[in-house]
Order: sequence, then C-alpha cells, then structure tokens
Amino acid sequence: MRNRNTLRALTLIFAFALVAAACGDSSSDTTSAPTTAAPGDGGTTTTAAQATTTTEAPMVMQDATLRLDWSYLVYHSPFLYAVEQGYYEDEGINLEVLEGQGSGSTVTLVGTGEDTFGFADSGTTAVQKSVGVPVKNVLIVQRQSGFGTACYPDVSFSSPSDLVGHSVAIVPQESTAQIWPAYLAANGIDLNDVDLVNADFSNKVKLVADGQADCIAGYVAQDTLQAQLLNPELEDPIAWTNHGVALMGHGLVASESTISENPDLVAGFVRASIKGWEEVCADPQIGIDLFLRQFPELSAEDQEFTRQSMPFECADKLDPGPGDSGTRYSATTDNMWQSMVDVLVQFGGLEDPLAPSEYYTNDFVG
Repeated sequence: MRNRNTLRALTLIFAFALVAAACGDSSSDTTSAPTTAAPGDGGTTTTAAQATTTTEAPMVMQDATLRLDWSYLVYHSPFLYAVEQGYYEDEGINLEVLEGQGSGSTVTLVGTGEDTFGFADSGTTAVQKSVGVPVKNVLIVQRQSGFGTACYPDVSFSSPSDLVGHSVAIVPQESTAQIWPAYLAANGIDLNDVDLVNADFSNKVKLVADGQADCIAGYVAQDTLQAQLLNPELEDPIAWTNHGVALMGHGLVASESTISENPDLVAGFVRASIKGWEEVCADPQIGIDLFLRQFPELSAEDQEFTRQSMPFECADKLDPGPGDSGTRYSATTDNMWQSMVDVLVQFGGLEDPLAPSEYYTNDFVG
C-alpha cells in the first residue's frame, strides 16, 4: 500500500463505461434491367435484374471492468486515456475503470470474478496466486519495482552501505517494509545497523519532511516525491533495483477462467492498454492534462505532485532491469518470475511457491 499523506481523498465516481453507438446500416440496392422479348420465344420475357441486399453486422460489445490498485492517481491516466480515445471500444469492450484499495484486494476481486481485470503489484499477485487465488499476470507494465530510498544531503547516500548509522522512516505494514530485509541482505547490511523509524500511513511523509528521519523508504515518484515537495532538501531517490532487488512492478491480471474462456477479450484489453501506455508515455503531458481535467478540484500542492509524478512513472520503471532482456510491454520469462519468487519466499511471506510459469502467461504479448 502506498502512503498518500499529502493527497486529498478522491471521492468522485469516475465511471468510464463507453457504450458503442455505431451499428452498421442496412441498405437495399435493386437495379431493374430492361425487359425484352427474345426473338422466337413467342413473346416470353426475360428479366436480368437481381435484387442485392447488403447488411453490415454490428460489432458485438462486451462489458468489462478494470480494478485499479488504489484511488485515482496520475499514473492511472494511460488507462483513462485509452478509454477516452475509444481504444477499448475499438476492441469491442465497454470498459469501466474502478478505484481499488490495494493490490491484494484487487487481485482477490479479479480472482472471484467481481472484476474482469486488475492493475496490481506483481509480487502481490504471486503471493495471492500461491494461496489459491485463480489469477495470472497477462502483461507486466512496470518491468522494475518502484521501491526506492531517498535521504537528506548529510547522509551522502549513493549505496545501501551509506545507510548504516542513519534513520529510515518506514510503515511496518506496507509492501516496502516487507522487502526491506531483502534490500539490506542483498547488500551485506545487518538489520540492526540501520535505525528504522516506524511510521503510519497518515504521518510517514510529514515525519520525513519535518526532519524526524534521515531517509525515507517508499515508492519512487509517490511518497518519496510527496516528501520532496514538502521539503526540497530531500535528495532524489535511488531505486532498489539498482542494488540487487530483482522485483517487477505493476501489471495486468485476469482470472484463469477469463483467460481460458474468453481469450479474445483479454487480447483486446491488453492491446488497448498497451496503446494507452505507449501514447501517454511518449508525451507524459497528455496524462497530466487528462488527470487535471478530470479532477479540477485538486489543491495546488496535489496539482504540482501530478505534474512531477507522471514523467517518473513513464521512465525507468517501464524499462527492463538487470537480468531482463526484453523490451517495454513485452513477454516475461520463467527466470524473471523465479528471481522475484525467491525474494518473496525469503522475505515476503510466500510460503508455498508454485512453478514460475503458473504466475503468468505470454499469450497476449509479443
């Protein structure tokens, strides 16, 4: 879960179900040829006319929902943009985009059939799948996880070893905290060598901004950015993927039943989603403008957060990380999923891992 201490609650109902209005016209075009009497046929007439009727069948539309990982933030704008541009409608999908309450909840709702698709953390998806939730990842959007650490200048932070003897604010219940031991262990640091300042979701960002901790561990371009906006002295975060934590970030999930029974729906949804992400991330201002247009009541601080966040969301997180030979929005591999599962088994509470191929399918990506 993410800290949104500086964001106002977005309580608007943001329904994006698009109903197709274009059905094919039916038309009849009958041409009558002259009637003539053939020589020697006793005046019998022959007619060369043929009546032709052409009917264009309307596209069969399917209703579907996309459950987000959290309440609306600017990094969701590629999906909203794809809805606005009619990309899902072009695939025969009436898509409704719904807010979420964390990746765990999102994966569960998809697994139970409450929602058709979900946008969720891939590690959380793996943990949920391992305990019996019948889902699979159908596209990795963020090929690198968003975990990062940001510190004040006096820490001289450039690698995890610089954290020894300093304090780091963290929320014990958040996913960041679950992976924190792996981050330190991968860099040969004892847990006791770093002073953790336990915060909660309501005060983590402000606590760091007020200087009550030397560093913050959180999501790049989200709670680390919020803290920077409150206190610009805080330096830019360094991603954990740069220091041995091989985790993928968010992706799209569908239930196993939807994948097997309606693969065309899944394929169309993935194609439209990729198109939205590609176009918004080619020009992040598109996503910023859309979000500010949809939520004009945002405070000046939240508007600034929106402007600064989207470029980060379209940057390194989408690119292949260490050990990943793919490209943006491309297939993943057993090795990539196994590396993540190994981290989750050791530090993330995953007790009964499955074979890596059980967590994902490449059937809908190139």
